[in-house]
Amino acid sequence: MDVPFLSSGAMSRAHYALVRNVEDATSPPMADQYLLEEVENIRSRLSRPTSARQTKECLITLLYCSMNCTVPLPSLECALPHALNLAEAGKSVQDKRIGYLYCVDMMPKSHELQLMLVNTLRKDIEALEVSRICLALDVLIQDPSEDVVPAIRDRLQDLLSHNSSTSCTTARVASLQIA
Repeated sequence: MDVPFLSSGAMSRAHYALVRNVEDATSPPMADQYLLEEVENIRSRLSRPTSARQTKECLITLLYCSMNCTVPLPSLECALPHALNLAEAGKSVQDKRIGYLYCVDMMPKSHELQLMLVNTLRKDIEALEVSRICLALDVLIQDPSEDVVPAIRDRLQDLLSHNSSTSCTTARVASLQIA
């Protein structure tokens, strides 16, 4: 990898170093070892309070590890409360998107935090900000859950009649996906 840190798109120097180590590994088992060590480091880091920026970095790195490791990883459910908190209380749409992405990819359908995810989606769909509404609808399209339908049915009907073409189109797609 000959891309400098500033051009890499990495969240931090640690994230950049991990990707470099994995890509430069001489064998798949060595790459897996780097990934497994990083998962353990993040699990330890998440056991202490973290800022929103640190949480985002941890979640993105865990997603990277889960996509690139060729051996089974230890459970990554320890990060679900942090991801859900970021989805619920994130200051920006990007923060919320990362939290939702982790939840959609890593949360089992029967997980005990599923109800909190449904409530967070409902709050974002009922928000006044179009960007939050679109984000929640996008999450629903990616991962429609039967638990969320009763909580958002009325709001989806309202969005279908909204005069914003973006909200209306997205709401129609969402209603088709969860119908």
